[in-house]
Amino acid sequence: MSSANPVLSDRVADCFITVGRGSSAYSYELLYVERLFPVCSQDYWQKIRRELGLEGVDGDDISLTPVDISRFPLLSTHSIFDRAAGDWEVWYKAVEQLIPRHARVQHFSHMLLALEAARFHQGIALTNDYMLSTRKDSEDFVRLPCHPVMTGDQFYFAWKTSRRQERGIQLFRRWLVSQAIEGGLRGEAD
Repeated sequence: MSSANPVLSDRVADCFITVGRGSSAYSYELLYVERLFPVCSQDYWQKIRRELGLEGVDGDDISLTPVDISRFPLLSTHSIFDRAAGDWEVWYKAVEQLIPRHARVQHFSHMLLALEAARFHQGIALTNDYMLSTRKDSEDFVRLPCHPVMTGDQFYFAWKTSRRQERGIQLFRRWLVSQAIEGGLRGEAD
């Protein structure tokens, strides 16, 4: 796993997963458009509901505001936007707000660490569909009823166009796309 885009070369690998379409010598298939949304543990969700006076309200009728979210620790991932609290800044900016001064932000180097903290009731983390879809414990998390934010990242399967007829690459491409569709990362028409 790498946080940087790979060097696209068939000397490195036969195919790649990359963010963006940087080389005209390669063909690309969209796998996933990244969005971030707030999550917390099941227990922490009950705490949020208690503290906001939402215990008797049906879950489908609840909508949390950015101010509601800021009352609880925000678990921030540095690696997403390469700056402290960058993920939460972007999330608040999506609704034309700033992180409130009173907000408590805890910083983590990677989304996996922030998710582990959320799993153990430490606050609210921003995550993406991919991170939750690959976790065996994803049912331990609650996706909070509030807005998501698009990161601008699009993940593609890439392969050398001159090798587009190779059966192994095409079988792998079809399987990978089917997994993305089955996992809810992309629609069939994408």
